[in-house]
Amino acid sequence: TAKVAPLLPLQTAFNKGRLRTRTIDTGDTVLERLKGKKIGVLMGGLSSEREVSLVTGKAVYEAIKRKGLDAVSIDVDKQIASRLGDIDLAFIALHGTLGEDGTIQGILEYLKIPYTGSGVLGSSLAFDKISSKELFKYHGIPTADYQVFLKKERKQTKRALELPLVVKPSNQGSSIGITIVKNENDWENTRQFAASLSDSLKNGASFSEFAHRYSSDSESKDKGGKLELMPVEQLPADFRAAIAGKEAGEPDHADDPG
Repeated sequence: TAKVAPLLPLQTAFNKGRLRTRTIDTGDTVLERLKGKKIGVLMGGLSSEREVSLVTGKAVYEAIKRKGLDAVSIDVDKQIASRLGDIDLAFIALHGTLGEDGTIQGILEYLKIPYTGSGVLGSSLAFDKISSKELFKYHGIPTADYQVFLKKERKQTKRALELPLVVKPSNQGSSIGITIVKNENDWENTRQFAASLSDSLKNGASFSEFAHRYSSDSESKDKGGKLELMPVEQLPADFRAAIAGKEAGEPDHADDPG
């Protein structure tokens, strides 16, 4: 399994029609199918997570080269569409906006270059937290209560949810700009901080951030279809460390752990 795992995303991309995959038995099978293919490792990009992406991309590129495959590292910039013509496959090692939100996926689709990861629609919907929430609610999937605030609005929206709350930009990486607010005095500064990191536009106004219910109860519960969030004690250690900053009464602007 360890021999095959690093190559599975590439094998999947090779087989895509876009959603078609096949069972892989051995690493040798994967290598045979990828030989003679020029693999472009897309990294860097224009988002706030550029530096993390460069680290990811370098590791991916070196791993592919160790397998004896033909790979080239590509630092993604505004001219990326004109620089992809000579690759057969793309390994997307981009993080954040333009790399995980369906943008680079759309370019690759247009150029008919197979790529790793989800397609345009899946990437776009999953990256936008508001769209994800709306889909969950529509299909009856339990999700924490939430509220959307606009970056630019004529009349400020009144907060309907009680503290503590998780606040974050609606369209950034999973932990970029995340803040857990327990103190009323921290609310407005936190809201503005999330707004400053938002890039998306909808109906002429930017979605700045959303807030959803935060729970530190001793156990998770499903009360009549209403979800109680995972308790802090069950979160990964690095995320617990970020949350711990809130115990001192200061907003915790956690960086992406990568």
